[in-house]
Amino acid sequence: MLICLFACQKRPVKIPEKVLNQNEMTSLLTDLHLAQSALSSIPLSDTIANPHDTIHSPKSYSMDDYILFILKQHDIDTATFKRSIKFYGERPELLEEVYDSVITNLNRLQSETEK
Repeated sequence: MLICLFACQKRPVKIPEKVLNQNEMTSLLTDLHLAQSALSSIPLSDTIANPHDTIHSPKSYSMDDYILFILKQHDIDTATFKRSIKFYGERPELLEEVYDSVITNLNRLQSETEK
């Protein structure tokens, strides 16, 4: 019985040096999902820039633009981002923990904006 108790416990996973830790990944993914939500809420007609009207047409930003901006804000290079996505993608239990935190963050932010 005692053997099962120790064998069934989760062992902490060592995060490699050039991979974001769970808190960093949570913060980054929270911001990325906020950006994705903002981008998806812009009507399509507002995202299509008229090249002849530089005063009235908003610039069209892609999700790639948002990703690069957010990575810069978090001081993360694209190689670290890709390594981290790969690392967590290969460890679904860790990715689930990260996304549980992301969802908690997003729910908290939503409730704060509804006040």
